[in-house]
Amino acid sequence: CVYISKAAPQTQVDFDYDGPSMKTSVPGPRSHELTKQLGEIQNVGAINFFCNYEESRGNYLVDVDGNRMLDVYTQISSIPIG
Repeated sequence: CVYISKAAPQTQVDFDYDGPSMKTSVPGPRSHELTKQLGEIQNVGAINFFCNYEESRGNYLVDVDGNRMLDVYTQISSIPIG
């Protein structure tokens, strides 16, 4: 006998986004503003955009401008470089 929770699939559906959603170009105006601010105190040459991790879900990464992108590589380069 295999027990499968009926609640688990429902919470997953409610949690996941239904696809990408681009509201601005990348990097957007808010990312440009934050890059400029950060650039006053450190090198920002490797920054492409700023993430909003509170809004990011599942396989989707949301930036500070509200763009929702499919995170195909699950930020793999951030793991070894920090």
